[in-house]
Amino acid sequence: MFKRSFFVSIIIICCSFIENDWKVVNSEDDIIVYNRNVPGSSMPQSKVETLYKNGSLGKFKDALLAFKSYKNWIPRCSKSEMVKNDSERLIYYAIYAAPWPVSDRDVYVEVTFTESENKFVMTSKALKNFKPEEEDNVRVNLMNLEWIVEQKGKDVFISNTSFSKPGGNIPNWLTSDATTNLPLKLIQNLIEVVAK
Repeated sequence: MFKRSFFVSIIIICCSFIENDWKVVNSEDDIIVYNRNVPGSSMPQSKVETLYKNGSLGKFKDALLAFKSYKNWIPRCSKSEMVKNDSERLIYYAIYAAPWPVSDRDVYVEVTFTESENKFVMTSKALKNFKPEEEDNVRVNLMNLEWIVEQKGKDVFISNTSFSKPGGNIPNWLTSDATTNLPLKLIQNLIEVVAK
């Protein structure tokens, strides 16, 4: 009985590791996009990584902290503005345009970050009920993002991990695009901004 229980436990553990493994879903220009399933969600978690040659951590950090400029390079971001920036909290507001007939999404995001000489980590989290919902948009109440930018010699390692529940009805093709193609475009656009 003990051997059988032990064997079943090993199978369950192994399966759970397999379920949580990242799977490559897209790649281009040395940029790799991964997805993994999230229990209880039809939306997977996505991660995109690359190593930018001959780069400066400081330039990437400046681009990520320029919240008002997000609309210029983050895919589908049509509006971005700082809402609160003081010693207590850093919060920005963004609207993401969706293709017809899907409604646009908006979100209030609180940002925290840590940095050392060679590494910058920025974590962003959607704020639920921070302000009343706008009539024309669907409010995103669950969104978690993490940027990691690390200087590795002359190169810069860049990683973005994200998971969100955009609310409302989202067609499968749009979910796939948001977790497969948009992460790739996100890094490509960021690199273009930094290279200017």
